[in-house]
Amino acid sequence: MRRLITGDVAVLLFSLLVVAGCQGSIGGAASGAGGGGGIRAQNGAGGGSATGSGGGSATGAGGGSATGAGGGSATGVGGGSATGTGGGSATGAGGGGVSSVVVGVQPLTASLAPGGTQQFTTTVTGASNTAVTWSASGGTITTAGVFTAPQSGGSYIVRATSAADPRSSGSALVTVSGGTAVVEPFHDATHPYVQIMTPVPNVTYFAPATIRIWAHAPDQGSDSVSGFSPAVDFYLGTTMVGSASGNASMEDYYQVDATGVAAGSYEVFARSRLASGTVESVHIPITVIDVPPHAGPSMSLTSDLVLSGSTNFELIGTSTARALLTSSNGSKIRSAAGWTGHLIIRNADIIGLGGMDIPGIQVTVAGSNALEISGSVFDRCGPPSLTANDQVPVTFSGNTLQPNILTPVNSQADYQGSHPSLVIAGNSSAAKLFQGNNVGVSFVRFDGSSHWLIGGDHDADGNILIGVRAGIELDSTTDITMRGNFAYHKYPFGWSQGHVIDFENSSSKALLEHNVFRGSSWIIQGANGEIRYNLLMDNNEAFIRLNPAGTSIHHNVLVNIDFQRLYSPNGGVTLSAGSFYNNTVDVGGTKLGWFNWAFVPASSSQLTSLRNNVFTGFAHQMPASLVEAGTVAAADYNAFYNPDTTATLTHYADSGMGAHDVGGGADTNPKFAQARVVPFPIGDGDIWTRKVTVSQILSLYRGIYTPAAGSPLIDAGSPSDDTGGARNTDIGAIGAGNAHPADLFGKFGP
Repeated sequence: MRRLITGDVAVLLFSLLVVAGCQGSIGGAASGAGGGGGIRAQNGAGGGSATGSGGGSATGAGGGSATGAGGGSATGVGGGSATGTGGGSATGAGGGGVSSVVVGVQPLTASLAPGGTQQFTTTVTGASNTAVTWSASGGTITTAGVFTAPQSGGSYIVRATSAADPRSSGSALVTVSGGTAVVEPFHDATHPYVQIMTPVPNVTYFAPATIRIWAHAPDQGSDSVSGFSPAVDFYLGTTMVGSASGNASMEDYYQVDATGVAAGSYEVFARSRLASGTVESVHIPITVIDVPPHAGPSMSLTSDLVLSGSTNFELIGTSTARALLTSSNGSKIRSAAGWTGHLIIRNADIIGLGGMDIPGIQVTVAGSNALEISGSVFDRCGPPSLTANDQVPVTFSGNTLQPNILTPVNSQADYQGSHPSLVIAGNSSAAKLFQGNNVGVSFVRFDGSSHWLIGGDHDADGNILIGVRAGIELDSTTDITMRGNFAYHKYPFGWSQGHVIDFENSSSKALLEHNVFRGSSWIIQGANGEIRYNLLMDNNEAFIRLNPAGTSIHHNVLVNIDFQRLYSPNGGVTLSAGSFYNNTVDVGGTKLGWFNWAFVPASSSQLTSLRNNVFTGFAHQMPASLVEAGTVAAADYNAFYNPDTTATLTHYADSGMGAHDVGGGADTNPKFAQARVVPFPIGDGDIWTRKVTVSQILSLYRGIYTPAAGSPLIDAGSPSDDTGGARNTDIGAIGAGNAHPADLFGKFGP
């Protein structure tokens, strides 16, 4: 796959940064909660104003709005809307209640050339009126369901909404070839391959750009280094920009930084040099643009800007007049001890502040002063470090932390050599928002910082984290809600002890719902509270780990879909207490390679209940138990279907379990509406650019795992979970019979 992307850079520039001219000022007074004078850069002509912790408004390049804990409004490159503080509620796509109408779309996936057509049909149950309304995220679709692909390549969602009950809809995915669309193929363990892990496709950088590149390169040949390639070469277009050798003490760690890259369109790829020959990765298109003139305020730092006394810092751009903050020598903004001002940055491009593992912005805000960064882009900056104490309201929304954030990331176990791309700390008791952000490398750490709404009720509120070691770590936090986020911790089997979501030393209840989490050793670790309506994809060692007593894990879909394991995962739910019910588990069959080990392995912890779940896709080649002895207090009303297993697979090691399992405990086809989809059909670049959203992904997987007509799962769950006097508990995460109020997987509202 060799091609040069030659898109119109001027058009890309206009769409990313709608700016003209340049003006700004430093100094003067700014009114704010902290009082006193300030450092203020603001473009009055753009219509914005800055008046401190709650005042003013700014409209950003991404559209939408975000209302933060400090009031006011701000919208940024990430776009979207977010309202509220550390709570909020999630609503279904149609609002209000659960529908008994089920809409299935056929085919579930389709691949087309630009301008190609596809006939879609529907199956509607639960209503006499089977009419639907068709819509599509791109291209066109007729009232009869005939879709015509657009000229631009990429992923597009087709949706059919019930005319009888608009709360119910079904989705399908169309992949259009050409352009910059990139979908990774399925990778098996028997052939060497190389894969770019970071950056994701379609990222845009500022020149002279720093492009940080990581690769994954398995090799089972005679020249392998602990199962990985002896050497990997990295390219930007036809130019080799660096090489990395295999290292037995740092498994599968291949990384180079290309610096000083000029404006243009490039393809990033890697070649793995083996004794058996050379293999080449999929090519990842990226764009580098010159920093354009900015019509908003502009600041260039040649030495550290130290905030002291009651000085406020405000840098405020607008959607049509973005601000610019740069440093050519790694200067940074930092606060002195005892600083009592506020910091507000809106709609700014922040370039070159700080250095490797040196924060570009490092401030501690106290009192009730505002800490807000919104609608801004961090490019080749050191990782921001923000501390909020006392009653400081925090809004971090609509920002992009590029894949070139200057933080070390490697394959050492348990993050020994990997540091965050953003740290937010402090003891502030105020409600806080982390919404609509894109993070392109490493993890975000909340260090003792509580009362956070991470994501929100709509797609635009959700955060997108994709890259090596991407995810969220929460240490000693309380009052956490995560809703509507996508996080993909990119490394397959070489790197160890990583997480997508990791709670450390956090005993407070948390709510994790309507998210898509993918990759890592342990996808969710240490969450105490409720885990519901999430899609968890591609575990290496466990989907869920170290969850304490009282944790409720329900109505989630857990799947493996992307690469064949070199070894068997050592568990699905491990070292966990609480209850595990109404989940659908599909680990992918022989192709994905769960050949051994239990789903609930032996440990000192015990689940109180394991009920109403579907377990499918196991391909055991040696005798084993899916649920080992002593790991659950009670298990019943589960369904098992594992036709790829060639050895004796015992469902429960303990006796007295499963009296009401489907089929009397025999393997029984659950009759899902669609066959499993392997590999994951949506490219990282389409998710990064929000062309495909979390609500669309969840809806797609609802369509796959909805029980079809005649399924033994329908209304067959434990009667103790029925509601309203009806027999309405299905087995699995998704219902298809009588409506149940907890049947909300895939109904997150766009």
